[in-house]
Amino acid sequence: MRSNKKLAVRSRFVALEALSFGLKPLHTSLISLLIIRLIDIQFWGKFVFYLVVVQVGITFLNWGQKPYLLKKFSAQPNKIGEYWSKAFFARTPLLIVVFCCLAIVPNLQTFFLPLLLWVSFKWGTVMFDSLIQFNRNYKASIKAEISSLIVSVILVFFGVEKIDLQGLIYIFAFANGIKLSVLLPLLPKNAIAFLSLRNIKPELLISFPFFALTLAGMFQTKGDLYLAAFLMDEVELGKYQVLVGFLLLGQAFSGILIGPFLKNVFRFKKKDVTGLKKGYLKVGLTTSLLFTIVLYFLMRYVYLIDLKIEVALLIFACLAPLYFFLIESQLLLKHKKEKQLLKFTLIAASVTFALSFLLIPLWGIQGALISGVGGKVILALLVVMQSNKIENSL
Repeated sequence: MRSNKKLAVRSRFVALEALSFGLKPLHTSLISLLIIRLIDIQFWGKFVFYLVVVQVGITFLNWGQKPYLLKKFSAQPNKIGEYWSKAFFARTPLLIVVFCCLAIVPNLQTFFLPLLLWVSFKWGTVMFDSLIQFNRNYKASIKAEISSLIVSVILVFFGVEKIDLQGLIYIFAFANGIKLSVLLPLLPKNAIAFLSLRNIKPELLISFPFFALTLAGMFQTKGDLYLAAFLMDEVELGKYQVLVGFLLLGQAFSGILIGPFLKNVFRFKKKDVTGLKKGYLKVGLTTSLLFTIVLYFLMRYVYLIDLKIEVALLIFACLAPLYFFLIESQLLLKHKKEKQLLKFTLIAASVTFALSFLLIPLWGIQGALISGVGGKVILALLVVMQSNKIENSL
């Protein structure tokens, strides 16, 4: 009876986290649907470049804060406010670097102000991710995401006749501002008490391995999209970004599924972890198959993007490897193998980039998907082999 109650509580957290983090990529996917159906896919393809710029900028500003803070919170939950505040203030100087890039790069100068607002507000919102996940405050996150989504849909729908690239960037900036205002009550108490210029350099140095790992992971998972921005025309790029947006939603579910158990992975014994792996793999492969079927028909009949049946197989192949190595990657972190994990991720990212460069000009969207699959399979093999090596030595 007690175990059933415990399972019900965990299932509830999984559902809430799935909704919370699923709404993030869903926001972009719904806006892309409105733009494609009400304007055209070429316009969305032009916007994708700025979407990628903001994603890269946010990764730089985060500097690996989420995995770093989750590890710190798990070790010393009584110092959550102190760790979060130091992480936040240490990263504020990085905003200057991003602002300079926006002001100097020719393609970004034209939209300097809306991009500046978008990056600033979005960075403010993602700084709450570690607090939300550790404290399982998913209801506040859901409220923020829904508020942001409603504002975006209203602005796009009623302004569609006059909307241009600058207007769409402003819409994304404003939506993130709304989201940030909803999340502000989650701010730790006495956050300002830990402000000190002396903490900036040590804080960034300590969290650098997490930043490097996050950056490598970003290029491993999205490297094909970044190269596609230069190798595909605007129409093909618009189509591929929509597909990638949903793929990221499917990939996010792999993290969502393990999220409520993440703290336990660092505490479980070998026998308990083995049981968790088996259950995780079964659920993951089943949901990946269902997700693939739904996504294929969604692209064809809702977005009106015609895809070959081979793409469905590649969609499943993009999702399945995650369930073979995600828990193992956490075990590497548990045994302080961040550098080893970083090395594997960089190798996988290099494979993805190399294949993308070769295959996208030949096969377009299919070539980009094959590149992503190749990188993920390499990463899965390397991580699982290293994890087994560590477990056998214990």
